[in-house]
Amino acid sequence: MWITDNLNQDYKQQFTFKHKITEYKAADIHLELFSTEGFEDVVLLNQKDVFYKTSINEEAQMLSFSAYSTHEDPKRALIYGSLNLELAYLLSKLGLKVDMVVQDLEALNVLSGFFPHFKEVMSEGKVKISTSFSSFMGTQFDLVYHLGVLQANELSAIKKMMDKKGIFIYSPSSLPNLALLKANIALATACFNILMPFSLPFSLSKKIYAYASDTYHPLASLLLQKSDMLEDATYYNSRLHESAFILPTNLKVLLKNLVKN
Repeated sequence: MWITDNLNQDYKQQFTFKHKITEYKAADIHLELFSTEGFEDVVLLNQKDVFYKTSINEEAQMLSFSAYSTHEDPKRALIYGSLNLELAYLLSKLGLKVDMVVQDLEALNVLSGFFPHFKEVMSEGKVKISTSFSSFMGTQFDLVYHLGVLQANELSAIKKMMDKKGIFIYSPSSLPNLALLKANIALATACFNILMPFSLPFSLSKKIYAYASDTYHPLASLLLQKSDMLEDATYYNSRLHESAFILPTNLKVLLKNLVKN
């Protein structure tokens, strides 16, 4: 099986799935973990979305450090719609109390060898994992991450769970689906004073994210004394943070009346 069927044989060789390490199927999820020659282990989700170990770490760093470095004093975070345990790990290392909603715990266990800090997170109790989003209703969070498919009726509940100075980060779409990107940015436009999309520069990931808040601005609120002193930042830095929010001209035009900065 190839991730791509273009270009020459040497190029294909780097992308070839060499060996299927494990597989997990349930009603709403199909996970396959493969080894590759050029990209270490990769996860194939529902036979269409590919996740590289490098991009998982890059996502974790950008999402955790960008919010942490723009919020004055975050104490508690909620992660929903993602199996990226590295995001939870980094937030907990920053001193936050982290709650993570994973609806299928067996799927997370299948990826124990994919996430470098799986054992630390699961054994040390730094992250509380729940199977129910509704169990956190009434709890206040400084940082909320929704990395699944955001529904319009979820936003009111999310706002109630956020501290008034909270930051909400979600994933509207992956490129090149511009119609979905516009629709999902529009979902949150009326709910926040600040709403700005961003990406992962120099990453294999094509996902687009959005930073939303009523108080903090992803650029104007950046605290360099925090962003420049991060011990685990092998990908993230202050300049990369700033560049992540630069949109190409076609996206600026597309989202002109929806982005709030």
